[in-house]
Amino acid sequence: MLKRGRSTKFEELLQVNIDALYRTALRLSQDRSLAEDLVQDASLRAYRTYANGTVPDNFRAWLFRIMINLHIDHHRRASLPTETRALDDLPTGDQGPAQSFANARLGRDIAAAVDALPRDLRLVVQLVLIEGMSYRDAGMSMDCPEGTVRSRLNRARMHLRETLADHAPEGTGDRVVRFTRRKEVS
Repeated sequence: MLKRGRSTKFEELLQVNIDALYRTALRLSQDRSLAEDLVQDASLRAYRTYANGTVPDNFRAWLFRIMINLHIDHHRRASLPTETRALDDLPTGDQGPAQSFANARLGRDIAAAVDALPRDLRLVVQLVLIEGMSYRDAGMSMDCPEGTVRSRLNRARMHLRETLADHAPEGTGDRVVRFTRRKEVS
């Protein structure tokens, strides 16, 4: 078992990351019960490794890597159920009913678009855009180079841009502006 000081340090590190870990597990699994199990199992495995004296340089990336590996293992063993889940509405502030409805719809559409992404793209969106991880930390969590994180994030953004084009302000829809270099005449 961990000595009291190390145990407290582990609990502090875990507590700081637990909400983000759960959100990521939920985004990956799309099932609340499975997400809770993934977080619990990841926490337990991290604790056991930490208790054996292994202290990672980047606790957060290491913890996410454990949870992601557990998800991959679970996914390999059984096909995951795809459940539609209720999504929280975006904060609306002091807006009228029409704007509140539009914001709620946009929030649901964004969440659905992210959930519809392939797993590797959904994961990078969750880690970098939602959880605010650096490319380096996301790469460590996903066990891939930073360049792979960047390219996956770019592909995810392109997918989301296409999927959510209906929400673009008028006049910006699918229009692509192409810039060409003018030849200077001497």
